Amino acid sequence: MDERVFYDWLVIAWLALAVVTFVALFFVTAPYGRFTRRGWGPRVSARWGWVLMESPSLITFVVLYLVSDQRSQPLALVFVLLWGIHYVHRSFVYPFRVRSARPSTTVSVIAMGALFNVGNGYLNARYLFTLGPRLETSWMLDPRFIVGILLFAAGYALNQHSDRILIELRE
Repeated sequence: MDERVFYDWLVIAWLALAVVTFVALFFVTAPYGRFTRRGWGPRVSARWGWVLMESPSLITFVVLYLVSDQRSQPLALVFVLLWGIHYVHRSFVYPFRVRSARPSTTVSVIAMGALFNVGNGYLNARYLFTLGPRLETSWMLDPRFIVGILLFAAGYALNQHSDRILIELRE
């Protein structure tokens, strides 16, 4: 099986997993955050668990960018920077800003989150840097790209604002 076939099947599996997870969560409360409970394996620090759970997306994405033949392309670098801005904050800044009454989380939750994030990083990076269409630098002037950048900026600002509200609620 070549990578394109694997990739296409993984996208289908990812979508199916989303549907199964959506339905399952009506019947099973995920053992995460305030719903953390015994019986889901060993526990580790919630802050470091968050880092271990979220950072694989950043690492996977950057590694796949570095091994691609698009390393020198400005547009590819823009995508890496956008991904990096989001995931550096999500992986390494946010968990140390938030104050939580729950000092630990389970390794099983961390492992499930990390596995999801490896898949997330792989699917996005491989499409952008290898399997998707080759986009020229001039595409940065395309209205779709400009709208996408504006949506990213608005989403990032909203995420920062929401994080600040949540952090202040816990104080």
